[in-house]
Amino acid sequence: MKRETSGQILSAIFVDYDNVYLSLKRRSEEAAKRFAKDASVWLAEIESGRLISPTNKLPSNVQRRIVLNRCYGNPVPRRNQNDNSTDMNSFPFVRHHFLRAGFEVIDCPPLTAQLKNSSDIRMVMDVRDYLHHETYFDEFIILSGDADFTPVLHRLRAHARRTIVFANDYTAAPYVAIADGEIREPDLINVLLNNPGTEAEAPGRAATTSDLRREIMAEVTGAVRNSDTPLPLEVLAERATRALGHDRTVGTNWAGAGSFRDLLLQSLPEGIRLSEQPPYVVYDATRTGPEELASSRSDRTAGLLAPRQSRPASAASAAASVLAKAIEPFGLSRRSTAQQPPQTSYRPSSPSLAQSFHDAMTGSAQPPRSLAPPSAPPPQAPQPSSRGAEGATALQQSIARIHEA
Repeated sequence: MKRETSGQILSAIFVDYDNVYLSLKRRSEEAAKRFAKDASVWLAEIESGRLISPTNKLPSNVQRRIVLNRCYGNPVPRRNQNDNSTDMNSFPFVRHHFLRAGFEVIDCPPLTAQLKNSSDIRMVMDVRDYLHHETYFDEFIILSGDADFTPVLHRLRAHARRTIVFANDYTAAPYVAIADGEIREPDLINVLLNNPGTEAEAPGRAATTSDLRREIMAEVTGAVRNSDTPLPLEVLAERATRALGHDRTVGTNWAGAGSFRDLLLQSLPEGIRLSEQPPYVVYDATRTGPEELASSRSDRTAGLLAPRQSRPASAASAAASVLAKAIEPFGLSRRSTAQQPPQTSYRPSSPSLAQSFHDAMTGSAQPPRSLAPPSAPPPQAPQPSSRGAEGATALQQSIARIHEA
């Protein structure tokens, strides 16, 4: 390995953007926004050592030179939990700020159904690669409060490298104990909030921001007043971005307001209103009343799911018709009267009155015949015919087709 002998220690910094940004956002949204936009400010504080607190006898007066800057983030826009609006400080909207600060940006899209990105494993792989790089890195700075990096710190210490980590209130104690220094979240917030950064670079900056706001609001106001119905918030944001360009809208963090909704809340002219509850719409209060506004907002959520189509009521009759047509060639649809067995009527014939009187006078009367009908021969079991078997098979096939339909 080749090591420079200039007296400075060579450092490599690896930033897990989503981990640090969300941690800062829980404490201060303004600090989180400045962390996203003013990377050069806090990077200079780290390089100077003013933002690093030694933990394992790390000298505080070392001269540090950061020669490798890498930032890892999720390229999918994040949603705010309070109103489900797009977080305009999520990684895809601020990555250009890190590029301008000299960072190498690595997109780590989510690979699981839980939308967990692969930033941590990518960082581990890169740390391992740069551990055996031609340039000898004396120090590895890992800006992440995730204690899963603890085994990485053990490996770096085994190779006699210094380590610096980011620590917040929830960071595990073993993670900080193995590191040589830590960047504490309260110290980082203090630097971000008390340093003007890029918000006040020159007197003309305020005028430029005001001009941007006027241009954006002119586009929004014209669209709302020319529309007969309230316009959704995301439609107006997309229209302003297309009309003015990404660099003058999203690239400027919506003229310093932080988000498109915040810009509207601060700069909407008289007569133009923003609905108080999501889904947010912008409307002309002089033409749209409360009832029309409620109807417009309900129309946005109605009709998302198509009504379930029920099976037609004539399905049963259609199935019966198919069955009748299928068995008709085999003569099984109805029985003809010729095929029905004849019904024999056993009616005893009574003797005539004259014959009865003659038999009684001559004494030749015969005992009365039994009135019971003659015993019928036992029924014969029907012999299966080939035509009947074919009909039964066709009937079963027809029933199966009906079930499939």
